[in-house]
Amino acid sequence: MTSTETTRVVLRDSRVLAYSDIGDADGVPVLSCLGTPHSRIPHPDDHEVAVTAGVRVIAPERPGFGRSDPSPGRTVAGWADDARELLDAVGVERAGVLGSSGGGPFAVATAAALPDRVTGLALVAAGVPSVAPVHGDVVPLDEAGLVARGRQFEEWLRDDPDAFFESTGITRSDWWLEFLSEAFRQGHAAYVEDHLLNNTDWSPLLGQVDTPTRVWHGELDDNIPLAGVSWMTERIAGATLTVVPGAGHDIGAQWPDVLGWLRDTYR
Repeated sequence: MTSTETTRVVLRDSRVLAYSDIGDADGVPVLSCLGTPHSRIPHPDDHEVAVTAGVRVIAPERPGFGRSDPSPGRTVAGWADDARELLDAVGVERAGVLGSSGGGPFAVATAAALPDRVTGLALVAAGVPSVAPVHGDVVPLDEAGLVARGRQFEEWLRDDPDAFFESTGITRSDWWLEFLSEAFRQGHAAYVEDHLLNNTDWSPLLGQVDTPTRVWHGELDDNIPLAGVSWMTERIAGATLTVVPGAGHDIGAQWPDVLGWLRDTYR
């Protein structure tokens, strides 16, 4: 499978869920819960990384991002219903689940709700519940601050990309611009909503996860501090934490290891 064209599925409530489908078509299925604010558009290297790992990566955009319809009143736990419908639509009975950054809570929710279908849970630089003892100061936790930040990002990506990249420290590339601009295609509302959902008390879901779980996190992550992630890991039965020395929030170099673990955990 080499196509990265957008694929869509219509859910029972008539909403459209958009996703990308890359990697080895016959490989181990992995449902990727994207970070915030990420879109379905894969990095140019992602397909080959997935092929080499022997996995098929299905990456849906959450409601309101990219080409996925909004879902007013959505919850962290409710994402599992969308995940179930998507897996049904693509003919996947069982899959590994990956949650990166802001996608972490939604990956946890999927594993908690679908124990017979999730074969392994990988959390990479993942968000933590509001009751975690430590939180970062990179992203505002209040709605007003998130609205201001989201609106500014939306405007910069549309009108002044150089200002966006200079402010965030991300190295500009055509892919980054397309990837993030697509996330804000419908505006900044989903960005705000996603962060607000991350910062709710979804901690009860941690105790409901009954699948092999591994967590990767950067030692120096100031967006989501390691102490909060350690606290979260301790609340998932049997979970193990891999600390990446000297790394911050961006630990993309770990993807081959992450995908390989999900492949090997698949039964």
